[in-house]
Amino acid sequence: MRTRSPSCRRSSPSSLEWRPSRLQAAAQLAVLLAAPWLLRASDLPSRLLMPAVVLAWVIGLAELAWRQRRPRVQVLLPAPPEPLQVAGQDADAPQLVVRGPWLLLLWREDRRRRRLLFWPDVLDSGQRRELRLAVAARGVSRRPRSMAP
Repeated sequence: MRTRSPSCRRSSPSSLEWRPSRLQAAAQLAVLLAAPWLLRASDLPSRLLMPAVVLAWVIGLAELAWRQRRPRVQVLLPAPPEPLQVAGQDADAPQLVVRGPWLLLLWREDRRRRRLLFWPDVLDSGQRRELRLAVAARGVSRRPRSMAP
């Protein structure tokens, strides 16, 4: 005699967390450290070289500090009929752009377009796959059909 399976048919909602990437911060810092050589390689007059380096460092470090202080964002991936939720808000028309190891999540919130960039150190491979499948389950293909219906 068979017993009923204790598993349910609908999966429980899962959750991902976006956070500022340390890898992105390291890449930005490397570019900032290379700024004197990069600016010298351009045809910038020598009298403007030091002010340009200082300006690049000030703006670059301020932007880097702002990026690293951004709060973590919860991305809730409920069962497919329900919309994705980003920071407690429903994400209308989610799209996922995959560019190598980077994932760009795009969605509409009211009339504004919003986005989150996931660097490779933010999600592991299982979470990346889970996000791709969750967005694909809600997406509508814009490509024409390759065959007749």
